[in-house]
Amino acid sequence: MDDKVYMVEVELGLEGFALFVKLLMKIYNENYYIEWNERKAKIFANQNNTNINVINTLINVCLSEDLFDKKLYKKYLILTSNGIQKRYFRAVKDRKDIYIIKEYLTNGIDNYFDNLINVNINSINDDINSIKDKHNPQSIVKDSKVNNSIKEKSIVFLKAWEDFKEMRKKNNKNKPMTIRAEEMILNKLYNLSNNEKEQVGILNESTMNDWKGVFPLKGSTKEGEFEYTKYESKKISNIEKDNYKNIAKEGIKILTGKK
Repeated sequence: MDDKVYMVEVELGLEGFALFVKLLMKIYNENYYIEWNERKAKIFANQNNTNINVINTLINVCLSEDLFDKKLYKKYLILTSNGIQKRYFRAVKDRKDIYIIKEYLTNGIDNYFDNLINVNINSINDDINSIKDKHNPQSIVKDSKVNNSIKEKSIVFLKAWEDFKEMRKKNNKNKPMTIRAEEMILNKLYNLSNNEKEQVGILNESTMNDWKGVFPLKGSTKEGEFEYTKYESKKISNIEKDNYKNIAKEGIKILTGKK
């Protein structure tokens, strides 16, 4: 095992290693990176029946050991690494187009692939700047509400949103969509569904049909709000130890690229 990965087990034991592997799986399931904040950390902790402090320690260890890129995390609040990106893009290399945010790439990654399409990062940059300057009364971002609502979204969502806005712009040249209109459409979209995949489907359906607004997908249901459960300290059972070992085996395959 790599010494950097081993340090995760040194600091947090088998549970920490299992959580690291699960976090890698979550990243690969979403994209070549994951946006990270306190809310996502709480959800991840709850989903894995552990304490938020354990997750925060895990992230700190991974950053200090360069398992995640410290510069990209500090600048954009994302978790990724050169190894994660190489493995991800190798896995999806046969896709015709791969939508990326170039600023989120580690050094040299874009030189390996010729089917990468850059997504505009302006709105994300604006939002991050607004977060950093939130205590500065002179810092004003006109569309901060819109940026705040999409800053945690995946590239797939951002692409669907950009396509929808482009369709609206093309079909309504004399009446461009205002920031207020964007905010209202996004609010309606979030009320229609809490599931991002369904939200993307709603946006794509509106784009394909040249609709000015967003509407429920056929057969869709609104998901309930995520409920947190109280964390209680507990000893790791033998069954859990076996589960951690199985996850570790899968993790080694992921880390070595053999899966």
